[in-house]
Amino acid sequence: MSNAKLTLVSHHLCPYVQRAAIALTEKGVPFERRYVDLSAKPDWFLAISPLGKAPLLIVTQDDGTEAVLFESAVICEYLEESQPGVPLHPADPDARTASRLDRVRLVHPVRSLGLRDSDPTVLARSQFRDYYCQPCQSWPGGP
Repeated sequence: MSNAKLTLVSHHLCPYVQRAAIALTEKGVPFERRYVDLSAKPDWFLAISPLGKAPLLIVTQDDGTEAVLFESAVICEYLEESQPGVPLHPADPDARTASRLDRVRLVHPVRSLGLRDSDPTVLARSQFRDYYCQPCQSWPGGP
């Protein structure tokens, strides 16, 4: 397990940042948060962010070496593998896969709903309710 200092580089409106912040909080891992204005990206941010996007997780080891992780899914996997605390996914491989499929559904709701109706608001409300009020059917046994 890691004793590294963790800094989450965030933007107030980014849902992907929230995914990483929730994972850190659920695992009970101490971290600092540093906010960045993505409409006026500072040079320090551009120097460490390969995609110019948030979130970033700066991992500072005891010896001062730093690594910068990007992409919320990668950050969450790192946290799961390197930090103590409650597991983010079930131990059973089938249940873990179903959990990951649900995560994809939640991150990409509009794309996964395939909105193509003449009244997208009504369709979206109906499909959203049907889609999220049922367990994952994409994997045998669901979550």
